[in-house]
Amino acid sequence: MRIPTAALAALVCPCALHAGRPLVIDDAEPVPPGLLEIEAGFSYAAFDSHDHYHLPIALATGVLPDLEAGLGFGGQLQEGAEIQQTPRSVAGIGDLQLGLKWKPIDQSRWPADVAFAGLIKFPTASRSDGLGSGEIDYDATLILSRALGEKANIHLNAGYSWIGDPPSESLGDLFHGGVAVDCMLTSSIQCIGELFGQRELRSGGETVVQWTAGLRWMMSPNLTFDVAAGTTLRGSGADFTVLCGITWTSEFFRRKG
Repeated sequence: MRIPTAALAALVCPCALHAGRPLVIDDAEPVPPGLLEIEAGFSYAAFDSHDHYHLPIALATGVLPDLEAGLGFGGQLQEGAEIQQTPRSVAGIGDLQLGLKWKPIDQSRWPADVAFAGLIKFPTASRSDGLGSGEIDYDATLILSRALGEKANIHLNAGYSWIGDPPSESLGDLFHGGVAVDCMLTSSIQCIGELFGQRELRSGGETVVQWTAGLRWMMSPNLTFDVAAGTTLRGSGADFTVLCGITWTSEFFRRKG
């Protein structure tokens, strides 16, 4: 279980927790039982009205074969955002996200690995400062992953987010989806890219589409560094986004002996 970039998570799919860092699109493979996966990152997104900085952190572990559980949280800062009609900078924690990912079908029995991801987002971010909605959200996502030869993979996501409406507001639910591709360039360098979007399911709802591309560097069997950049192709998303982070895997929960 991995978290997406804050810029996309907050703007394109506020309920997304799973993603192969630094992408929003998730792969179908859960964390194996006994392993602890820790992700930490930084993202910057430039909007017309403000700049958004995010420091996401995620933890995930395999609780059963083909089933993982995890949580995501972090800090965020907005500069130039209008809060009560006054432009200013605000900082605080993000929303707490708890999720599961289950892979009942693998590519040996079907044309692709198939997984289902579920998530609950708890409103720990400040609504008065414009850092969160102050409501609980839910998300369910279907994930398909398929190997393309020995070095490349393709991942498809399609999901639905049930968005809690703050008092006197009607935000509407979201449909989201996209495709991502990864390919090994060397034994330790992997290129990655995705096209991801969402549609607001309400009258006058907007469609937002964004792309992201970058690299992953497997520094050791347990440590990966990533860097990526992207922009919005359609809708009121970020003009420019940059991201970087690390993923560390430990056998903390694995029984020895």
